[in-house]
Amino acid sequence: WAASLSQFSPEHTTFAWPDSPSGPYFTDKPAWDCYGALMLWAAYDELKPSDRLTSAKDRWDSDASYLATLQNDGSKYRHLVANTELWLPVVFDSPFSAPSPGGNEVIIGSSIRLLAELECLNESTWRASGTDIENWRHSGAEYDAPLEVSARFGFAVFHGLAKQSVSARLPMKLDY
Repeated sequence: WAASLSQFSPEHTTFAWPDSPSGPYFTDKPAWDCYGALMLWAAYDELKPSDRLTSAKDRWDSDASYLATLQNDGSKYRHLVANTELWLPVVFDSPFSAPSPGGNEVIIGSSIRLLAELECLNESTWRASGTDIENWRHSGAEYDAPLEVSARFGFAVFHGLAKQSVSARLPMKLDY
């Protein structure tokens, strides 16, 4: 499967990473509304709209700023907000559509680029320390929490998983 991906990548990148059933495995769950809040937080950072949702519990995926960012191939957060479902520990510029190992069509991004985008989002908005991010992860977020609280929790989960994906050279899969 990995070897066949280059035909779908606009850059014809070579895709390779360690693949072993006995290798390490990581999992976590940001909750759907916190994932949505993270998408909105990135879109709002990029576009600076005056009209913002206060929570991501409903219809975050139809928010005008999110949709504009999703459509923008030049977005500074394209590996985060491109409706990406699978991130690979390989550097390439643009997310692309390809069959998953199970055969379903998915958007594939780079976990290396994702981590860089998350760090850019943090630097641009919160400027949180590693300790702050750990505290956000442990504090969690209630359903329908204020947008920033949910976004911080979603960020903490995604940042931790992206770091693990990059350091262990493992793919990262969004499961919903």
